[in-house]
Amino acid sequence: MSDTPSPSQFARPRTILTIVGVLVLVGGSVLGYNAFFGTSTTTISYREAFEQFAASQGSDVDEIDDGLPVPGVYRYRTTGGESTKLGASASREYPAESVITITRSGCGVRMEWTPVRERTEYLEVCRTDDRLVLKGYGGAHEFFGMRNEHAVTCADQTWLIPATENGDSASAVCEGGGLAHNRTTTSVKTAEVLVGTEKVDGFVVDTKFVSEGSFNGTTIRTMTFDEDGVLLSWSDVVSGFSPTPVGNADYEEKFSLTLIPS
Repeated sequence: MSDTPSPSQFARPRTILTIVGVLVLVGGSVLGYNAFFGTSTTTISYREAFEQFAASQGSDVDEIDDGLPVPGVYRYRTTGGESTKLGASASREYPAESVITITRSGCGVRMEWTPVRERTEYLEVCRTDDRLVLKGYGGAHEFFGMRNEHAVTCADQTWLIPATENGDSASAVCEGGGLAHNRTTTSVKTAEVLVGTEKVDGFVVDTKFVSEGSFNGTTIRTMTFDEDGVLLSWSDVVSGFSPTPVGNADYEEKFSLTLIPS
């Protein structure tokens, strides 16, 4: 009988060593990647935002009485943050104060929220038949040196404030770039909102949208506007995942904004 090992006797140890080697390589790559890129969070001050706005708009800003907010930089008290997980985890807390910059865009205005340079969100809003209409929205997130952007366009007459108040429900689909949002405005009601020490009449809009495509999940959004379309408050609760070649990247975000009187 020969003492020479058969090929099958080598196969299992080699397979195990190969698997271990791959795991060590992958684990080392993840650690090295995280150590190299890190998770940056760069705050932006009101002054910086205003200087950028002034540089892009010039010294004169047209004030048009069209039921939309005057272009400028608006300050908001801010709470919350965002997090993601795909093997490694990363999270960031938003600063106690953030800004929304409003500029003229198309038939109305663009409202861009910038809590940190690595996170932005914008809305494009017009006014039709004395109601606020959502034309589109999007934003960006940056983790581990990689930036992920999204943008969707809404159908005509996608109401931010529907035609009928107090309990009216309206549905719409906003989509673009492999992403679809099935939106349902669950309620709109009038309310007095405390802005600083002053009570302001506003419209509270509750919306739920289900995302499919490059991001899959749900967003529960509550926004309050005054009669001129100024955003008095905004809160989001987001939960879902984005598919990747190595698995689903989980994502969560929760924040709340309240206007700071000028």
